[in-house]
Amino acid sequence: MVKASIFLLVTAVFTVLVAGEVALDLPDPAIPGVAMSGTLRITDPAADVQSVQLPHVDGLELKMSGQNGSQTSIVNGARSTVIEVGLILRASEKGMLAVPPVTVQLADGTTMSTQATSLRVDTGDERLIGNAIAELVFDPPTIVPGQQTALVYRIFLRRGEVSTLGIGPPEGAILLGERTISSSRAFDVSGRPWTVTTITWPITCSSPGSHVVRGQQEYQQSVGSGFFDQRVTRHQVAVPAATLTVEPMPAAGRPDDFSGLIGPLSVEAALERERVSAGEGTVLTVTVQSRQGDLVKRPVLSVTGAQLYVKDDAVSDGQRSFRWDIVPSAAAPVAIPAVTFAFFDPASRGYQRASSMPLTLTVIPGRSRELGIAGATLAAPSETALPVVSGPLLPAPLRGAVLPTPPSWGAAAAVAVGLLMGAMLPVVGWLRSRSRGPHRGRTLRAARQDPQELAAALSRLMPALETEAQRAAATALQSAIDRHRFGDEALPDLEAWIRILEVVA
Repeated sequence: MVKASIFLLVTAVFTVLVAGEVALDLPDPAIPGVAMSGTLRITDPAADVQSVQLPHVDGLELKMSGQNGSQTSIVNGARSTVIEVGLILRASEKGMLAVPPVTVQLADGTTMSTQATSLRVDTGDERLIGNAIAELVFDPPTIVPGQQTALVYRIFLRRGEVSTLGIGPPEGAILLGERTISSSRAFDVSGRPWTVTTITWPITCSSPGSHVVRGQQEYQQSVGSGFFDQRVTRHQVAVPAATLTVEPMPAAGRPDDFSGLIGPLSVEAALERERVSAGEGTVLTVTVQSRQGDLVKRPVLSVTGAQLYVKDDAVSDGQRSFRWDIVPSAAAPVAIPAVTFAFFDPASRGYQRASSMPLTLTVIPGRSRELGIAGATLAAPSETALPVVSGPLLPAPLRGAVLPTPPSWGAAAAVAVGLLMGAMLPVVGWLRSRSRGPHRGRTLRAARQDPQELAAALSRLMPALETEAQRAAATALQSAIDRHRFGDEALPDLEAWIRILEVVA
């Protein structure tokens, strides 16, 4: 073991509530024959650092550089200190080296150690020449409509920084979440470090075709030998093209009930109570796990020996639940069949089914309920005879007498006839509209709560558009539907677009 004493600028002994830690930061990879920098980080030591014991590793020269530092910060009242010990390492040949723990000796007699780690020794990245390069890929490069892919953009800089991105997702792509940005390091063949910025967009596309992304990336560098001589220079680097291919879903093997769902997908069914009495009911819940929860349609269920009554459904992140009240008709076991959904599996490029487990509802006999009223007796019919009238009795005509008031039932009949005629007018209008065929604009408004029906109604409406305003509204509405169906975005307020389109017959 190589033992060296170091005296760091630490003015007090730091006492912390949690145990400190020590970590080793080494380059990845180390370049054979090149002296490279590493760092030993000591966080919140319980006492002053007295010495560092570096392990011996065959094929690796490891020593301290003498460039040490200490930094203390206070966050929400908690004080934390990080001590950095600079290291220099030089590997002799390519391969993987096992690095034992590094031990730190403290003034109170205790020690701290790093975890054993490994060091990769390899040649540097031969692409890293000049001052900057950029690369762009789709992962995966081939998808079907609705399948997720990632646009991955990496910028390698020897010196300088980027303030504005030169590229983004292709036109027509649907974002499936926020972009992520990460930073790392890379090394060229000379062992010089480069900063790497990686930007990733999760996207998909709604229709087959090819999408190409390319462009130019601008970056800036600070040049000059002194404070008053420094200036910023701007440069550009070309971004090689990347192509995303969106293939149509295959027609072979497509199930009749396929509704456009892209896997993975799973289905679960559960009963609120698995044992009830005759005359009672329970709740059946079917839950579908899918990234396209808004596209999952309520399944049509038929259960022998019970009545099903539809309840509300619920949509949350990554799943959709359907519920039914289930009421058995007799004291006998009720078999609830498996519920299945067809979906397209991008991994196998084929159609598959996800099914729930079949369930059994146990129904036991219950007390019958009497509908009669106990103790009630029927009144005997009266035997009192009404007087028999042999003919109509008409009042004698009187000169100057007031005309008799019409009976009340006549007025009621007149009111009823008027109400009936008023009620028939909408029915007549509906029958006339039915004879003319469906009104496509009104069908679009009626479907506004169902994204899939809304897309179908808009497709039927497209050929009848006449004005530029109608075509612009249809394009904007189609874009909002696609982002909702494939990008998990909430539908915006559609009223303005539908108001323009609902007049189209």
